[in-house]
Amino acid sequence: MYWNEEKKPEARYQVPDDIVDLAFAITCPRLPIEHAHELSTALMEALPWLEEDEDAGIHLIHGAESGNGWYRPEDPVNQVLHLSRRARMRIRIANRRIEDAQALTGKTLDISGHELVVGKSAVQMLSTLPTQFSRYVICPEDDSEEVFLDFIHAGLLEMEIDCRKILCGKTHVI
Repeated sequence: MYWNEEKKPEARYQVPDDIVDLAFAITCPRLPIEHAHELSTALMEALPWLEEDEDAGIHLIHGAESGNGWYRPEDPVNQVLHLSRRARMRIRIANRRIEDAQALTGKTLDISGHELVVGKSAVQMLSTLPTQFSRYVICPEDDSEEVFLDFIHAGLLEMEIDCRKILCGKTHVI
């Protein structure tokens, strides 16, 4: 854990509105647990500009971690991720691409044999909260938590982001 109690005066950060997340309703009861490659391939086929646009990003589709006795499956080969109707497919894009990306509405994507029907989208501004969360951070598999935290802290400083606290979550191999 990286923990620094020293407070520095902070200038209020204004989140720019030129990059947004576009959240699409989806109809897709099940997806492979490891669907990152297949989802990105299907989206880049539908929206070829995604691959070249430096401002674009693709979020994984997430279901609940647990609830009512259900736990997220761990076996990516033999199990699937069960999605609720509230699950959303999100892409991060420049504001100027919103109309282009809305061309996905009504399309059916094939994600490893699972049909994903894309519904209407809603624009979501990036978070203004001072505490940020990342579901996945890619690092060498054998890094210790201390080495990982040093790597993250150095990367944030390189982007001129001064952080006081970093807390790790669970290790997950993709």
